[in-house]
Amino acid sequence: MSNKNPVHNFFRASAEDFTKIPGNPVAYWIPKKMRENFSAQRKLSFYANVRQGIKTGNNDKHLRYWFEVASETIFFPHYNINCKVHYKWFTCTKGGNFKKWYGNYEYVLNWEDDGYEIKNYVNNNGKLLSRPQNTKYFFHEGITWSSISSSDPSFRLFRKNMTFESKGSVIFVHDDKKLLFLQGLLNSKVTKLILKIISPTLDFSEGSISRIPVNIDIINFDEKLITNLLNIAKSIWDSYEQSFDFKLFPLIVNEYNLFTIEKSYNNLYNYWNEITEKTKQLEEQNNRIFIEAYGLQDELTPDVPLEEITLTCNPYYRYGNNKSEEELEALLLSDTMRELVSYAVGCIFGRYSLDKEGLVLANAGEGIEEYLRQIPAPSLTPDESGILPLTEEDDFSDDLPTQVRRFIRTAFSGEHAEQNIRFIEDAVGKDLRTFLLRDFYKDHIKRYKKRPIYWMISSPKGSFRALIYLHRYTPDTVGRLLNEYVRPFMSKLQNKMDNEQHQLTYGGLGRAEQNRVQKSMEKHRADLREISDWERQVYDIASKRIVLDLDDGVKVNYQKLGPILEPVKGLNM
Repeated sequence: MSNKNPVHNFFRASAEDFTKIPGNPVAYWIPKKMRENFSAQRKLSFYANVRQGIKTGNNDKHLRYWFEVASETIFFPHYNINCKVHYKWFTCTKGGNFKKWYGNYEYVLNWEDDGYEIKNYVNNNGKLLSRPQNTKYFFHEGITWSSISSSDPSFRLFRKNMTFESKGSVIFVHDDKKLLFLQGLLNSKVTKLILKIISPTLDFSEGSISRIPVNIDIINFDEKLITNLLNIAKSIWDSYEQSFDFKLFPLIVNEYNLFTIEKSYNNLYNYWNEITEKTKQLEEQNNRIFIEAYGLQDELTPDVPLEEITLTCNPYYRYGNNKSEEELEALLLSDTMRELVSYAVGCIFGRYSLDKEGLVLANAGEGIEEYLRQIPAPSLTPDESGILPLTEEDDFSDDLPTQVRRFIRTAFSGEHAEQNIRFIEDAVGKDLRTFLLRDFYKDHIKRYKKRPIYWMISSPKGSFRALIYLHRYTPDTVGRLLNEYVRPFMSKLQNKMDNEQHQLTYGGLGRAEQNRVQKSMEKHRADLREISDWERQVYDIASKRIVLDLDDGVKVNYQKLGPILEPVKGLNM
């Protein structure tokens, strides 16, 4: 019996056509027009040098997240290149998550003395363990991407005065005027299709990128379009703490600060929606330009799904598109309130300020004196001790929940303070003290990539906790914690037990109230026993007056206080 149905997924192509494609992949589905583009256009390598970054031989030794080390030791991209000899750490790209246009600038590389340590990093036999390749391209502007990805490729600006590691290779354009053009091409759906042909395994090596055909004669290309996309991506990236150019939490900015946090958030949320939609339109316009130039109108549409608009404020990108709009809005609201609390803690420690943009206290051992030197009359004075106790009950007048409330009253309208606190609590699903006790440190560890800069000192069962700031730590910090907080807390517990015993003996309590007081007294007794045993460890650490070196990074320094710190997987031995 004959089959009259058409044969689906059947392609006819000449074997000669595949020789036009770099690497000669046997991909029968490749559109004819695209095969023609491979033969008609020059490769990207004609217009740019595509280079793999340095291989340090030991990233744990030579790389840090930028927020781990002292700010004064980092050469940031906006600094004068003639001053680079005075710095040890240099901002470094290292690939990262799917993000287009701008961002993923998280690392610093030890390039002190022109990379002396890396260039001389040898084993016991004198064999060089590093590969300091392509270092002559350091500090030049280009385009970077993640060479190995689990998703589509994404290309970002490589800023002047930066370095690059092997997972964050860079394209250096021969003619700077072509930089925006190439970034537009590379982030278009045309390049996505090209790389699907020449690198189907998602290993976007320098060789694959070099072979992308470039149609340079596009009359209607608009540089302003790419500039707008870069500016939007930069402004959103810089509005989060992970950016070294972070200046002020967006809810605090006058444009969005409308006295109540709810109104401020709604105002900011509307802006985020607008900027996400604008980015979508710009990216689709960019796609349209290159699809037409490569003659692929029958193969590609310019449409960009919302989840591919790589702005952190876009919940479809941040959380995925398998959730309802209501779920996405709730997640974004909750995370924004958590980020607000994180910023509040930063201001309370003096890392940030309501009165000055960017970092304030971000160098080893800096304290309140340095803060007041920079900001003589602050609207919110940081905590003087740099130690923020955190217990289940309101045991200290300067504890973390009290300080966060103080921040909310100052940053927003004091008249609406309780309303603002309730809004935060509703968003995160817990009252403020419970959130700070149970969730804040987990959030912080995740936000700072398991390299926390605020450290939670904690007794084994968490009966006593206190937060300290790594950059404000001194050899006296633990001793001060012991004498001003741990031992006074033990006395408070004993006083509570004495009062509860007095109530049981003389209070004439009913059965239910007796049971409640008895249960409370037993808990306080257990807490006191736990902390009394732990206090010996705190005393031992305090008596050693341990010195931390920020250059060593969090992973090394956390071990030095490890016995009294809350365990963090990957940081505790």
